[in-house]
Amino acid sequence: IFKISCLDAIATTFLQLVENGETQALANVTWSFATLAYRHGPLLEAIGGSVARRAGEYSGQGLANLVWAFSTVGYQHQPLVLVLAEQACKCSNSFTVQNFANVAWALANMDYLHQRCMDTVAEGSLAKISEMMPQSLANIAWAWARLVLMSPPLLEAIASESEKKMVEFQSQNLSNLAWSLATLEFRTPALIQVIAAEARRKVESLQCQDLASTAWSFARLAANDEELLGDIAVRVIATIEGLDELGLANTAWAFAKLDIENLPLFECLCNAAQLKMAKFTTQNLANFAWSLARLGLVKTSLLKDVQEQAMLKMAECTTFDLSILIWSFDALSVELPERFMNKALTHFTKELELEGDVGMFWFDVANVASQKPFENKEAFEVKFREILLRSVQYSLRRLASSDEDHQHSLEAWQSLVDMWNIPYL
Repeated sequence: IFKISCLDAIATTFLQLVENGETQALANVTWSFATLAYRHGPLLEAIGGSVARRAGEYSGQGLANLVWAFSTVGYQHQPLVLVLAEQACKCSNSFTVQNFANVAWALANMDYLHQRCMDTVAEGSLAKISEMMPQSLANIAWAWARLVLMSPPLLEAIASESEKKMVEFQSQNLSNLAWSLATLEFRTPALIQVIAAEARRKVESLQCQDLASTAWSFARLAANDEELLGDIAVRVIATIEGLDELGLANTAWAFAKLDIENLPLFECLCNAAQLKMAKFTTQNLANFAWSLARLGLVKTSLLKDVQEQAMLKMAECTTFDLSILIWSFDALSVELPERFMNKALTHFTKELELEGDVGMFWFDVANVASQKPFENKEAFEVKFREILLRSVQYSLRRLASSDEDHQHSLEAWQSLVDMWNIPYL
């Protein structure tokens, strides 16, 4: 209470000085409040307005501190962020390695892609890569992954430098670096092995969400380090209360993806998931159900909860979510109620027209829908024939015809298979 009162008093006093305040003082105060996780709306508005008018007066350090501070406290005024990003490009010559990392992290944390600024950060970071500490390396990699940017020269340099400094990485840095590589599917076997070795050494200090993130990352990279995954399983069981819904779903998905049937872990995950099921997103529900199906684990009570939550959240389901849910229950020979399937088929048919190329999802759902005379089955089948089956039939007829150029028909067929991700063909 004393700290908040004190900060309130400082903010109220400083508010009167913003208009004519020195740029370094404005940057320092904004950075300090962000570091203390203190958000004073009126002061942020005043400083933001001043910065927008006087951005060219700030030093590289001051500018980087401002971007980081605004992002940290969640102040995302788009015109101001644009001004800051543009100015960062102009004064990047005076940036330190920490400045580059802070600007990249801040923009990514706000989901704000300013391509020229990120290109500038990439160029500056490459020039100073040997000076970067582990947190800067991890933060820049994280920023590129968050914004889904590919810059092979930068990522390769980060990978090489990270290998050299891996023993200096803190647990969260390790987790963030692994997540970044996995998100971008940037496979560097040597670095992955080094991360695994260091993660095994520091697994006791990994926080719950970092454990889930690391497991997910290794699964996405198809890197099955049995010793590390075993250690993660033990730590997850010991700290299960700290895992949120995404962490539970991601951990289950990771172990299933790597075909690791750790029964004590899944028993623990299922029990924890049932307590938090109401907070699961539809993607979390689909991933958890898929994980059980992949390993052939029939958890009747949990699956009933998954089905009920999916029913309640049907409007939020994507065609991907629905197809995975329906496939999972079918794979486990667990029958979905008719009322669920009727609602699912209606929603799936409607959503497909909005989402486009989801051929393999059609087949997953169609295979189950064909087994019973569901209420909305006819509308589903009409759409199935109209959007996908006719194209498939036409392409196959051309491929079988002696009147058509065989190579051209084969290429057209392969293009259709690739576009729709048609399975089994």
